[in-house]
Amino acid sequence: MALSPEHFISAFQLIYNFLKSEGRDKEADNYSQRAEHHYKLLALAEKERSSITKNDKLTEHDLSLEFIESLQMQLANQE
Repeated sequence: MALSPEHFISAFQLIYNFLKSEGRDKEADNYSQRAEHHYKLLALAEKERSSITKNDKLTEHDLSLEFIESLQMQLANQE
């Protein structure tokens, strides 16, 4: 089971809190920086995906019909 991107931030925060409680501040700061970096990447990705403009170049996919049908079945089973 893969973690969603948001789970990484929570994991980094948990590790940070644990390391701080153990007095391992330098290691904890590393996880704080990782959480902040990951958050910034998520914010940039959200901004990029939140709109489409007339200047955006869209291309056709090259997925096979078999793959698309398989994907549709997988997604239908997620509901």
